[in-house]
Amino acid sequence: MGETQPEIRPARTEDAGRILALRRLCYRGEAELYDDHTLPPLTQILEGVKRHPNAQTVLVARVGEGVVGLVRARAVCGTCHVGRLAVHPRFRRRG
Repeated sequence: MGETQPEIRPARTEDAGRILALRRLCYRGEAELYDDHTLPPLTQILEGVKRHPNAQTVLVARVGEGVVGLVRARAVCGTCHVGRLAVHPRFRRRG
């Protein structure tokens, strides 16, 4: 395991390509399980990833230049609603 701990920070526009690649990697198994490759995380294009509603927060977990995790969320009346969450398979189950 000896890898560096991920740094968590707000996503930037230049992260969009890495976010798209990570989501496609992470949701591929779900698509195969349900035999449905039209899931939004698999079909969204790069421009769609770059434009997320201002009311949402997107955080990424980075190791070096790589994005190894992400979460999209928004707060409504004091409750956090989590949208898409993805963690690179190598970084899962670490707490």
